Amino acid sequence: MLSIADTTLEMIEWVFPEHAGGPGQIHGGRMMEWITKAGTLAASRVARGTVVLGAMDDIDFLHPVKVGQIAILRAGVEYVGTSSLEVGVRVFAEGPSGVFTADRRVRYRALLIAGGSGIAPIRALLEELPEGTAVIYRARTEDELVFREELEWLAAERGARVWYVLGGPDDPWPKRVLTQKGLRQLVPDVHRRDVYLCGPEGLVSTSVKTLRRLRVPRRQIHLDPFEF
Repeated sequence: MLSIADTTLEMIEWVFPEHAGGPGQIHGGRMMEWITKAGTLAASRVARGTVVLGAMDDIDFLHPVKVGQIAILRAGVEYVGTSSLEVGVRVFAEGPSGVFTADRRVRYRALLIAGGSGIAPIRALLEELPEGTAVIYRARTEDELVFREELEWLAAERGARVWYVLGGPDDPWPKRVLTQKGLRQLVPDVHRRDVYLCGPEGLVSTSVKTLRRLRVPRRQIHLDPFEF
C-alpha cells in the first residue's frame, strides 16, 4: 500500500477569461471543481480504483486567483479508514511565467501587446505596472474583445492608455500598427520601455522584428507566446 507521502500530487491550471466569475478573478465554483479533481486523483492512488466524493468539510478562500495567473493545486491523503479517507488540497497562485512579471522590467514604463486570449496575462500585468503604461490589444472583431470594461477602468485608474486594433491580417490599420512607423506613432518612446508580448506566434514574431528594428534592446522584450 502507498504511504500518505506517496499520494501527494500537483495539478496546474491556467486561469483564462472563461473561468472568471468576479471582476478579473476565478469563479468559486470553478475552483471547487479543480479542488475536487485534484483530491479525487490523490484518493484514487490509495484506493486503486474508483472513488466518490462524500463531502467537503471546510473551504477557506484566503486570496483571489486572478485571470492570467496559474493555479497550483497540491493534494494529498491525510487519513485512511476502513471505508473512507480524507484528502487535503492547498491552492497557490503565481504569475504566468518567471520572466513574464512586472518585477523583471529594466525600464520604468512599459508597452503591453496582446492578441486573442493573450490579453489574460497582459491584463494581470497592467495591475502591477506604474502609470503611463501603453496597451495594444489585437483582435479581429469587437466581439472577440474580452475585459474591455476592466481594461478601460484600469487604464483610467493607473494612467494607462489602451488601443484596440481590430480587423483581419490584410486590413490597413492592423498592418500599419506593427510597423516601425506605426509603433513609433502610437508610442514614441518605445525604445525606452519594457515590452511584454503575449498572443499567437505570428503576432509575437512580427512585433519582435519591428521592436528590434526600432532598437529596443533584447533585455527589454519579454515574451509569453501561445496559439489559440
